Amino acid sequence: MPNTIHDAERKAPSTAFARLFLPDGTPLNFSIQWDAVVAEEPSQITKWIEHLYRRKDPEVSNLLGYLTRAVYTRSASSFWIIRSTDVLGVLVDILLEPIYTPTIHHHQTTEIIGWLSNYMSKYDLPGDKSTTTAYFKHFSDADDHPRRLLNRLIAMLYNENFVGQLGLEVGHLCAEVFGRGPKSLASIDLPAGQRLVPGYLVWFHRQMCTIPPAQLISISSGLVDIVISTFAKLVIAAPDVIRTDISLHAGSHDLMSILAVGSVLAVKAADMSEAIEQTIVFLLNIVQRSLLQPPAQRASQIDYASMYNAVRKALARVWCDTMNDLRAVLLQNTSSRGSAQRLFNEWRDMGRLFSFRENINVFVTQKPSDPSNLLRYWKIPKRCFANSCACSVVSPALHSHFRACKGCWRVLYCNANCQKA
Repeated sequence: MPNTIHDAERKAPSTAFARLFLPDGTPLNFSIQWDAVVAEEPSQITKWIEHLYRRKDPEVSNLLGYLTRAVYTRSASSFWIIRSTDVLGVLVDILLEPIYTPTIHHHQTTEIIGWLSNYMSKYDLPGDKSTTTAYFKHFSDADDHPRRLLNRLIAMLYNENFVGQLGLEVGHLCAEVFGRGPKSLASIDLPAGQRLVPGYLVWFHRQMCTIPPAQLISISSGLVDIVISTFAKLVIAAPDVIRTDISLHAGSHDLMSILAVGSVLAVKAADMSEAIEQTIVFLLNIVQRSLLQPPAQRASQIDYASMYNAVRKALARVWCDTMNDLRAVLLQNTSSRGSAQRLFNEWRDMGRLFSFRENINVFVTQKPSDPSNLLRYWKIPKRCFANSCACSVVSPALHSHFRACKGCWRVLYCNANCQKA
């Protein structure tokens, strides 16, 4: 598909729904009824998006807002609007432009990502999936479209400004795009630290650390589902790629806490897919095999000593709680017992790899630490008391250093920011 963004003409597109005009007949953008343009003049939508975007006109957000609502209506006219224009192509090409930066175009970024994410999630809409699939399979070798697309998506995962709802939409959008062409995108050779796996690991931890405590439970399951589902597609499309990336980043990017949350949520979900369970087991096996690999067979680009220490530290934070949660499911007469048993066995083997023993030499994060007259400070299971801190949830921060009152040895906070909280 050729690039749909071009130098916009000086003259604005025509419309019959402007209330005010310049003397030469040019409509004033702020006076245009965008809902009427979307409904009655769909052929002009892409022209208006290009025109407003080129001029950094905030009216582009209003236009995209009405366009989003048109898609949500699920009416026959909304499908015709999308299928008869190249809105999807225009918005994706805007994101891919070299001059486009989320910092400068932050407001447009919010609207564009939100629109694409909402539109592409409508699997149950007639014609929707075929339309988007056709676009993302139509790669142009001339301008290296697949590489530019993947680079842009991964850069958005790493972008620290994409948090909250926008961050969720970025993660969802990347998953949707990758899901429509996993083999084409997975085959692209990118530098080790700029690929999809580390990008999603960084994205997950940033989102977990910025979720309001009241929304943690409801949102965290969605985050895990996005990551594990995307990895499941990558396992099928490019197993060698994910083996290398997991071996490189499992320790430094704390994969273990994601798999821990994913395992517990998976067995508690009534509609857990077999692919999710198999992916979690596959990823745990990759970590185990990497750590047990003979020195002669180890990859030169992986620092196995650092990986071992990082995985051990991350696993110690979540292992005991994960075992307890999975055991609780095993004790219930539910349809998830088989999956829980398989995942329980995998986590038990991971603990044995590091000689862990439950409730003895690992963290227990499900309750705050209590003062004790019998135990020394370093033997008390610890958890930060600041609700806003990632250490107070099942996915602890990567670099937490607990500080305690030397009088009662009770843990008060884990870093300076938590102390202020």
